[in-house]
Amino acid sequence: MESGGFYASTGVKIKSIEIGQTFYRIEIEPEGETSFITQFIGTIKKDIPTLEDFDSRKGTPKNDSLIGRDLAVKQGVKVQYDFNGDELYVRAKVISSKKEEKSLQ
Repeated sequence: MESGGFYASTGVKIKSIEIGQTFYRIEIEPEGETSFITQFIGTIKKDIPTLEDFDSRKGTPKNDSLIGRDLAVKQGVKVQYDFNGDELYVRAKVISSKKEEKSLQ
């Protein structure tokens, strides 16, 4: 858990994940005509709010739209995000064009 070597899934099968010093690479298991979009989501160091940026009554940032935002959006089964060096973190969210199957009881 601590190393982040896991992923949650609602059906998308990840073939491989590789994280290097300069990149975050994902290969998705192809599934027929299904298309995939991967959002690389993260926060850049300069976008972290300072004390002056907080609403003291609510205890929240006045503008948190830069926290956890899309850093890149890629399409396909082989995608890569190249780090620029000032990310605090980067995570990936893969979206499938396949319709969700629901069972009826």
